Amino acid sequence: MLPESQSSSRSDFLRRLRRALWIQHFFGVSSIFIYANGKCRIQLTRPAIIVTIFTALYLLIAWLVLVRNEELCLYWKHADMLGLFFYFIIAETILALACYTFYIFSAFWRPSQTSLAQCWEILVVKITTFPNLYNRTVNTTVVFRIFWSWVIVLSLAFIVSLPTMVLKSPLELMHDINHFMFFFMRMFTYLAQGTICATFGFFAMLVRSLIRELQAVLHYGVMSSQAIRSIIQLYRHICQIINCFCTVYGWILLLIFFEHFIIITDRSFFAIRMYRLSPVLNMADILGMLGTWALPLIINDFLLTGSCAAAEKALQEFEKHLCNHGQLYEDNEELAFMVTSFTFYVAEQKPRFRILNALNLDLALLYAMFGIISAYLTVFLQFSPVE
Repeated sequence: MLPESQSSSRSDFLRRLRRALWIQHFFGVSSIFIYANGKCRIQLTRPAIIVTIFTALYLLIAWLVLVRNEELCLYWKHADMLGLFFYFIIAETILALACYTFYIFSAFWRPSQTSLAQCWEILVVKITTFPNLYNRTVNTTVVFRIFWSWVIVLSLAFIVSLPTMVLKSPLELMHDINHFMFFFMRMFTYLAQGTICATFGFFAMLVRSLIRELQAVLHYGVMSSQAIRSIIQLYRHICQIINCFCTVYGWILLLIFFEHFIIITDRSFFAIRMYRLSPVLNMADILGMLGTWALPLIINDFLLTGSCAAAEKALQEFEKHLCNHGQLYEDNEELAFMVTSFTFYVAEQKPRFRILNALNLDLALLYAMFGIISAYLTVFLQFSPVE
């Protein structure tokens, strides 16, 4: 039986974890549901509801266009005035809805969802049983605060700021009913993307907190062979969980970064170009456009890569600490052999947080993306006519 304080802490952690993962389940991009006892199950009800709603919306849009003779997607009156920017908006809408379709159907892929459910179960067990094994508690309060702040900021951006800016725009791009429906669906997809990134970053922050507490255990000094073996086994389980998460979320995160790259490049180019061509627009208008469209995506990407980089740094520091810790066991052949084997094991390890085992999820990825965006903007603006 668990002590009353530890049982209360476990139930509190599970209650907050269920609320956090429910956000992703609400948008239909995950079919994992955690029960009060910490067990995970696959529930396809919510993704099925989202598929039904979006199918009904597509059918309604088709009826409005074919029967009510509405203009599809956008108000084409300003197509000649906006030029290429008008068609980029249509392309962004198609890309967002196509990517969201992939996210939803990935939630129906039972093998990957089952693997994620098992990973969440293992992570919950590792965190909740940590006090019994090492007499320390994994502090997750800050992790939950960052997660909810992440979700709230993106929600305000895509529910309040961005729709307000679009509706108050002097250019009337939405006139018919299907235009507003497409805009609503697009904002819904951005919120779903935000919850995917926030959940992945939330997982990385939980891993970091667990590793930090595990590293603090080593500060106690000399430990038994059973404790060292338990620590190494826990470390390997964490690495396996990270690998599973990166495998399942690989294509999803790649599509999200690609879509953010397209949007930030597009908005930046046309904001600068319209500022150069239009005497009506001032710097405040340009900064407002970039702030409402690009800034939420940049914040989201920084939080995602930053949380993964922090977890990766914690893993590297723990590895170094444990390898140096082996000097305390030179007289114990069994412990010295375990630490030496661990040293050779981590010597060949690549960064754990990777997209499709090719791109490292760290700030360098974000800096590289901004560098490519700057290069594209330099070329596009150089050959763009000023008059």
